Parts: sequence; structure tokens; C-alpha cells
Amino acid sequence: MFYQLHGESFVVPVALPGDDVTPETFNSFRRDGKTGPYVHPGVWHGAVVPHADHAELFDRQGRVYARVSVDFA
Repeated sequence: MFYQLHGESFVVPVALPGDDVTPETFNSFRRDGKTGPYVHPGVWHGAVVPHADHAELFDRQGRVYARVSVDFA
């Protein structure tokens, strides 16, 4: 879960779970600063990118958090 503390808007890229993730499988979602997204376990997500130069976000992760990165190069 990501939630902006002061109404900042941002974009977050996400892709469905699976082993065949490619750049084309990602969709980016714009958050307008009124609500934050909840990302279900197993869903690929990239870095939260704020539209402003500065943003403060609150995030909450599950009890077990394992980072798995993808190197598309």
C-alpha cells in the first residue's frame, strides 16, 4: 500500500503476477492525490514516481516481503 501524506499525485507501474513479465506487460496508473493504491501480493510494481519534485508517502508492506527484481536489459 502506498498513500500520499499531503495530497501529492504520482504514478505507479504495475503488472500481473507471473514469470513472463516484460516491459510491455506493465501499465502505469496515475493517482490524483486523494487515494493511494493497494498492491496485492505477487503483483509486480515499480517505483512510485511523484509528479512534483518532492512527495511524502506512507507505505505498508506485508509480514513477509521478498524483493524480486527484473533486469530487462
